[in-house]
Amino acid sequence: MPRPSDRIDTGLLNAFPDPVILLNIEREVVFANSAAIEMLDNRFENRDLAQSFQYPDVLEAADAVLAGEASQEVNISLPVPVPRNLNVRIIRYAEPASEDGAIALMVFHDVSSETLAEQMRQDFVANLSHELRSPIASLIGFIETLRGPAQDDAKARERFLSIMGMNRNVWPA
Repeated sequence: MPRPSDRIDTGLLNAFPDPVILLNIEREVVFANSAAIEMLDNRFENRDLAQSFQYPDVLEAADAVLAGEASQEVNISLPVPVPRNLNVRIIRYAEPASEDGAIALMVFHDVSSETLAEQMRQDFVANLSHELRSPIASLIGFIETLRGPAQDDAKARERFLSIMGMNRNVWPA
């Protein structure tokens, strides 16, 4: 198999920590860096991308770029061997970038930690919202009672105001 020409530095691509794959116009993999082979646990070279990587969103994006779009970006989840969330960006070269016809560059960026942080933020907001509902509902109940049935009851008013003011001496033990 011919190696990419001097226009593409495969040594540099192999040094990338993110998986990188080069495709020709036929959607064949002409180069996969060591990170791609390791993370995606596959041999790619000289095969159609669909034979090694069966994710419809990625294949559709690759087809769109190979058909002439400048770039595409999709997010996928890999369940094995280690669960990961990946952002896949596919970029088309203006003309073949190597002797073997590399016309598109695929970069897989692991966004698992960002996805986990976003999920933790959403869980925190949901939990905080849930935890605040009970005290707020209690305060609303006290206010309604003070405006209604306990409006003229000084003893009840003082008790409710103490509870709402977080006076611990009023709370039952």
